[in-house]
Amino acid sequence: MYSLVIHLPNTPPHRILLVKPRYTIGRSVRADIMVPDSFASRIHAALQQDGQTYILEDLRSANGTYYQGQRLAQPIRLHPGERFRIGETELELVPETHFTQTAAPSVTYSRTSLATVPEAQIGMGTVNTAEEILHRAFERSSGGLPDAPQAAPGETLLAATPGKPATAETFPETKLEPQRPDLLALVSKVGVTLLSNVSFSETLEEVMSLVFESLPAERGFLLTCDHAQQLECRVARTRTTRLLCEEAVVCQSITERVLTTKAAVLTSDARQDPRFAGSQSILLGDIRSVMCVPLLFREQLHGLIYVENPYQRRFTPDDLEVLTTIASVAAVKIENIRLLEEEMKRQRLQAEVALAARIQASMLPQGEPPLEGLEVAGLSRPAEDIGGDYYDYIHVGEKRLAVVIGDASGHGISSGLLMALAKGALFNQLGISPDPVHVMQTLNKLIHENGTRRDLMTFCYTLLDVPTGHVTIANAGHPYPIVYCAATKTAHSLEGGAYPLGVRPTLGRLPILTHALNPQDVLVLYSDGLPELKNRTGSYFGYDGLEAVLHHHAHLPARELCETIVEKALTFASGAVPEDDITVVVVKRTC
Repeated sequence: MYSLVIHLPNTPPHRILLVKPRYTIGRSVRADIMVPDSFASRIHAALQQDGQTYILEDLRSANGTYYQGQRLAQPIRLHPGERFRIGETELELVPETHFTQTAAPSVTYSRTSLATVPEAQIGMGTVNTAEEILHRAFERSSGGLPDAPQAAPGETLLAATPGKPATAETFPETKLEPQRPDLLALVSKVGVTLLSNVSFSETLEEVMSLVFESLPAERGFLLTCDHAQQLECRVARTRTTRLLCEEAVVCQSITERVLTTKAAVLTSDARQDPRFAGSQSILLGDIRSVMCVPLLFREQLHGLIYVENPYQRRFTPDDLEVLTTIASVAAVKIENIRLLEEEMKRQRLQAEVALAARIQASMLPQGEPPLEGLEVAGLSRPAEDIGGDYYDYIHVGEKRLAVVIGDASGHGISSGLLMALAKGALFNQLGISPDPVHVMQTLNKLIHENGTRRDLMTFCYTLLDVPTGHVTIANAGHPYPIVYCAATKTAHSLEGGAYPLGVRPTLGRLPILTHALNPQDVLVLYSDGLPELKNRTGSYFGYDGLEAVLHHHAHLPARELCETIVEKALTFASGAVPEDDITVVVVKRTC
């Protein structure tokens, strides 16, 4: 998955996610990727997906497409990170997803309360890569680090502040274990076991299987947590049987401490541990010996491994080393699997959105209707993949044409569905009666009955009499149409209308406006995304901007005038990303 980063002069980079197999690039609003560069051709170049990358092709542009300082003479294959230039604009192909590294918890121990006992770090420390995990395990397995103290009954071991080495003087009464676990072999075992290409849930199951193979635990749980640190049990089991996650009972005070400190905890007798005194979950569950180790990914906590035993088989510091090592290696695999599944889910969603966008685009007019004495052209640029703006022109008999424009509330899929609903209802109603009042009341009733309270739509319905240029308009909350009079070279709006469709069961009294277009007059319908378009200083394109374009370019054919209006508006925005869909429909009487 790639993005195209557009570097305009004196403008922050703008990133566009590439989800379609082919994109055209140019100055025109008809281009898939618009580059507001005066040296770019209207349709300047194209990107065509080819396997895992894209092919760049110049489309006979006037000023050329430049790659590595040379004008492009034939299509070339772009590699990640490479740039090409169109006019004064540089465009860069970059990978969309970047994987990061992981970190494991540091483990230190104290014999009694944190306030009175010296602290010492004997754990794995901060680990950022698999190579560092292996290096640390090698040091521990070869005796390169001081041994950890063995907990006596009732003593507590927990993670504390790193940076203080453990020495014999630090723990004068501690007996050291003669045999250390082979952590290097454990890292290798965990790594090989987790090499298999399985799902996220299956990976969590494998991790817990490794825990029970490596530790004498009686019962254990693997818990994941969200950004709000709400825990969810994903795996629950004993040494011999699986448990339902609903049966999981963990010590809240212990898990809260690990969530807060992001450090591993071992307690040889949780009921006697002063840090968890008064915890009902300990007393009710009769928990004696507990280890709880966080699954950390670059300081971000993603879950816990929680195991417990009766007091007679209480855990040791070596057990905590083993569990910490398993968690460190497993966190890398868990995070990569999670990222992979998220990426696949995102790609599926993007594919579905891209398909919906193509379906929606196919619902808009694919060409201009051939009319004697009239030209009609429309253009829509959604702010997101799926827009909420709708326009259409539909023949009503031989001499009349219905021209409509609408704006559904919100953006995305919900607004796109509302647009599709309106289009179907409009076609159905025009087959019955093209009368403006009947059309608007029918659409209002349908949207009110089938949508939610938030599903609203502004809508402007225009019925053109082709031979005479006579226009009949019904408006429900949409921006007022603007008429440019060629004879007087003036522009004015046709004001009048009701509230948007779907607000109430009935529209009530709906004003009907009429107007006669004379030769060379222009009628412009538009969505509010046009006048409300802002530049980087916060100024609006506004109605004055639209009227200024009409005064200078009303002589153009309808298609060119439509494109010029949108191009001038986007040029005014100076690279600022539009916050709303922009739709323009131009009707021009030629004779």
